[in-house]
Amino acid sequence: MASGSDCQQQYPTKQQAEQLKECSANGKLNQSYIYAVLLKKESSKINVTIPAKKIGNYFPETYSKEQIEEVIFMLLDKWKENKEGVADAEDTV
Repeated sequence: MASGSDCQQQYPTKQQAEQLKECSANGKLNQSYIYAVLLKKESSKINVTIPAKKIGNYFPETYSKEQIEEVIFMLLDKWKENKEGVADAEDTV
């Protein structure tokens, strides 16, 4: 369960604020509901865009978009495997 300080630093999204306002209008707003709404993880996927200028120095000018993506995903797969190995090692200690 989150501590009080975690919720004090969190601001509701517009959707969360609307949920809280509606519940308050119905007279059913309580601390448990507020925690549930504020701590609910969004089910939407993360969308990340990296500008070509930022990654251009890391790839030859001859690389296509597909080649760059392939390298990035290969590196992310290796990073993920390494992170999982570290987590597994921490569990055994």
